[in-house]
Amino acid sequence: MTFSLIHEAPYISAGQDTLPILLNFSNQGPRPRKVRLTLFSIPGGFRLTQLHPVLTVSARTDTILTLTCLVGRSVQWDRTYDLAIEAQELLPGDVAGLLLGSIVCRPVLLSSTKRLTEKRQNDLAAGGIALSLSRFGAAGMVREVRAWGQEDLVKGSLTYQAHYLNYIGQRYHELRDTYLQYQQSDFQLRVGSLFDYHELALIGVGVKFSHMLGESTRLEGWALRNQSNWLANLPGINQSVPGLSQSGVDQTYSLRLSGRIPLSGVAVYEASSSYYRQQRYNRAGVLNFATALWQPDKRTKFRLMAGQSIEASPGQANRQQTVGWALAGGYERTGEILEIRASANFSSPVYGGIQRGAALIDQSLTYKKWRTTQLAYRFSQVQYDQRIYTAAKEVSRQRYGNTIAEMTMAQQFNRLTWLLRPYFWIQQQSLPGSAMQRSESYRLLTSLRLETQRGVRLEAGVDAGLVNGVAPPTDRFKQPSFRYYGSLGINRLNLAGFYQRGVFLINDRLPGRGSPGAYRQISISPSWQVRLLDNRLLLNVGGGLTFNSITRSWSGLSYNSITYAMKDNLLVRFEANLLSYANQFADIAAVPWQDSQLRFEVTKLFKRSPFKTSRTLRLRFFEDQNANQMKDGDENYLDGLIVNVGTATLITDKKGAVICKDIAPGLHQVRTVSKLATGEPVWFQDTLRVGKSMQRDIAIRKTWRVSGQLHYNRVKYESLPYDLEQHRIETFGQSGEVYRTYADAQGNFTLYLPVGQYQLEIVPVQTPSVRKTVAYRVDPDNAPTKLNIELEPNGRPVRVKRFSSR
Repeated sequence: MTFSLIHEAPYISAGQDTLPILLNFSNQGPRPRKVRLTLFSIPGGFRLTQLHPVLTVSARTDTILTLTCLVGRSVQWDRTYDLAIEAQELLPGDVAGLLLGSIVCRPVLLSSTKRLTEKRQNDLAAGGIALSLSRFGAAGMVREVRAWGQEDLVKGSLTYQAHYLNYIGQRYHELRDTYLQYQQSDFQLRVGSLFDYHELALIGVGVKFSHMLGESTRLEGWALRNQSNWLANLPGINQSVPGLSQSGVDQTYSLRLSGRIPLSGVAVYEASSSYYRQQRYNRAGVLNFATALWQPDKRTKFRLMAGQSIEASPGQANRQQTVGWALAGGYERTGEILEIRASANFSSPVYGGIQRGAALIDQSLTYKKWRTTQLAYRFSQVQYDQRIYTAAKEVSRQRYGNTIAEMTMAQQFNRLTWLLRPYFWIQQQSLPGSAMQRSESYRLLTSLRLETQRGVRLEAGVDAGLVNGVAPPTDRFKQPSFRYYGSLGINRLNLAGFYQRGVFLINDRLPGRGSPGAYRQISISPSWQVRLLDNRLLLNVGGGLTFNSITRSWSGLSYNSITYAMKDNLLVRFEANLLSYANQFADIAAVPWQDSQLRFEVTKLFKRSPFKTSRTLRLRFFEDQNANQMKDGDENYLDGLIVNVGTATLITDKKGAVICKDIAPGLHQVRTVSKLATGEPVWFQDTLRVGKSMQRDIAIRKTWRVSGQLHYNRVKYESLPYDLEQHRIETFGQSGEVYRTYADAQGNFTLYLPVGQYQLEIVPVQTPSVRKTVAYRVDPDNAPTKLNIELEPNGRPVRVKRFSSR
């Protein structure tokens, strides 16, 4: 299998977020093959959407695939970038196979002026530490220390993080978001803070493991206490502070098995069993859960889910046992004209999973026949009726939800978009006691949105309707409701607001408080982002101001941050998030700021781990013409080579040298490819062990392009086409090395070979016993000629025409 570029110089314009690179893979073998790709950007600035994307190349054909690169904000439009793409075959079990080669492309940046950059040191740092002094509303002053980092080990990686908080005036300490995680290709172990979901909230402190069982089956397990603070309720360390500590420690133990289902397309399943204990309510239970996804083709998906729980109060005379259940299913069909989506999720009020007491229905149809017009229908019901134990024998009931049925039409006129949306809306929520509040609305929304070429965004609309309050019976009403809204955006400045007359949301008023028709609300929300000093200084300013006519009060929210990068690895950040309420906004003395948050933080980033001593690796590459692995007097150093040392990418200078500083001790993979030589294979690949600073000369054997063409000597009466792409070219060198490739449909093939004598064997895939042998020598003194190889049609079926006379 071979691969090449469709365009060696893809175009990219200023403001473009992605760069598509078209690759042509030629797989003339009898089976599909998986390929893992790696991108090296020189200098840094481009990266893939995934670290190592895996592509599947169909058998017996040429396949054009699009590799999407993300354009980083550090890309400067006055610099030149080389993108080296490396392809490696994956064997069954995702085991690394042969390295297919490397190709290099150079994007053409369509801009004549320098583009401002944003330095994102967090993406490049191996670790860091942050110290901050904060004020968390009523909790008072808080000291914080955060540290994080990653260590590359021989067979895996180690990631760690710690976050400590000291509430100065409360005598309370927190250690949260703290963990140690070891990762290999097929195994993961994490100790510390966990934050996962799988029908249960697996949030707290504990242990998680993940291990691959075979090629496609994964086993995962959790054991944790559902308390995020490591130091909670430790005697002598923390005292009970309302809102900061929790009484009792809940526990959860869970196992999950996931893998593939032997169906056409993509089919996967997940099955889990969990035991949980709620110490606060003296409740314990078991939850079993399973889900499956089947995608027979790219446009169709099916989903199924089932869950069952048994919960009781251990140690009680009356165990108060409950049995819950859950069922769900979904279907999606995405066509070029019509999109269909339907899903339903139902569970009992005592079900132990996250979706307790749910009645969720979602249906939608989208019609996209016209380029500028889109029609859609959607019905969505989100209703919950839950019974929750607040003690061993005490049960509370909660009911709430929304139901919406709507039609939408979106019409685009060049840069102007008109939206029309009639809909029916039901809202309900529980009130203190057993009462329910419910409203039904018949509404019509229409809006216009304009986007100009200069980046100005303008939107205005109105949402009008009739609100019918049907519960409780003592507070029924029927009133018109209007909400006028608009927004304006100019580059990084945005302003949004609305004016409301009448009740819109169900909680805009409580029963018995004011007239629904007299309700008024005004809200204004500006935001602004400023970048100064070559993007080293970043300011985010935003806020909101709202007036409520029933409470006759203003509420204000302000969120601001200032980040200054003093150096590439030293950042200073200040945040101020202010929340206020006052009966009269002008009476500033009446504004309580106890809910405000302030933070001053200094962050130091490390290019390498502070726990490892640095080393310097010096490599020099020379052309080994006589293949003796030693540099002779007439052999030259090679400049312009792309050298990959681990994840670092460098280019050799005129002396064929690269210097990799701050390299950690251990094993490092070194690869070398030819710069801007499309189709060249990797010249050198090895693993070096670095114990201390070292220097090494590396011999490179230069390769020469050898091209050829296959053709058959067509016999008389022969009319069937020849399957030239079904021929494998095997090339054997004098030292026993083997080079393989395939011919295309026209019989063309290409090889890259060092100087020497070779024997080419042309092997038909269907009849491998019939072989053609050709001797060839690669000589740098003579220009390589194109091989013209004629094949005999021996053993090939021939169509015979029979002639008859009347």
